[in-house]
Formats: sequence, structure tokens, C-alpha cells
Amino acid sequence: MGDRKQSRKQAFALFVSEQIILTIFILEILVKWNNGFKMFWKSWWNIVGFVITLTLIAGNRITSNPIAQIICKVLRMVHINRCFAFSQDAITMAQVFREFIKDTFMIVFPFLVFMLGFATFGVHYFSSVPSVFGNLESAFYTLFVCVTEDGWLDIYNKFKEYIYLCLL
Repeated sequence: MGDRKQSRKQAFALFVSEQIILTIFILEILVKWNNGFKMFWKSWWNIVGFVITLTLIAGNRITSNPIAQIICKVLRMVHINRCFAFSQDAITMAQVFREFIKDTFMIVFPFLVFMLGFATFGVHYFSSVPSVFGNLESAFYTLFVCVTEDGWLDIYNKFKEYIYLCLL
């Protein structure tokens, strides 16, 4: 009994996912028609996608033949693969993103090592001002504030107060 209930849930989930995919295919055609109806019919892949989408719409509704359903599923996979396989823009974007991550790492990693050195230096020599260089975390934060030039005047005032108190 439990297997039958699980099987019904899986069948319903597959049906819903098929309807979502079919809706996406229909919306894709409508967007392409809106962009240029005459241009749509000049591309062979657009015509193939249109025929596949029509077959999927008609195939699921007209017949309950298992072979027709298999053909519809194969056509759906062909359409999905066509969408991904011929997306040169997506491949180019992935390559650019990979290069961006690599270049960013090459900049950020040495910067963080440099900041670690200065934070350690600050904790060692300026630990007498604990609100600014009391531990490594606060030293990192203080250095970040100084690098971004946002609020460094507050740090300067804390040092100035410390020096004033030392001179008294």
C-alpha cells in the first residue's frame, strides 16, 4: 500500500514537472514571436522547437499509447539538449566568470596575506589601545576601516586620546 502511494506521488511530481517544462517551451516560442515573428521562421532550430512543442502538446492529450509517450519524452529531451548545447552565450559567460574568479583570487589572496602581516604587527605593537588593536579580529577590522577610508578618523581620535592620557 505504501509503495502505491509513493508511486502516485512520483507520477504526480513527474506530471507537474512535464507541465512546467512544456509551459517554458511555449513561453519561449511566444517570446521569440514577440521579438520578431518573421525572423522566428527563418531559423531552422526555431521551426524544430515549434514542431517539438506542438508534438508535446498534442501527444500528451490525444493518445495514451506508451510508445507515443516515449516519443514525446525523447522529443522533450532533444529540445532541452538543443537549448543547452547551442547556447554559446552561456558557455562564454561561464568562461568569463571562471577567469573573473581566478583573477580576483590572485588579487585578494596576496592582499589578505599582507593584511594579516599588518594586523599581527598592529596587535604586537599597538595592543595598548585594545579597542582598536586588542586582538587579531579587531586589528583586521581596523585595517579594513583604514583601507576603505571610512571611519579612520575615529581610530585616529582613539590613538590621540591614548597619547594624551599617556602624557598626563
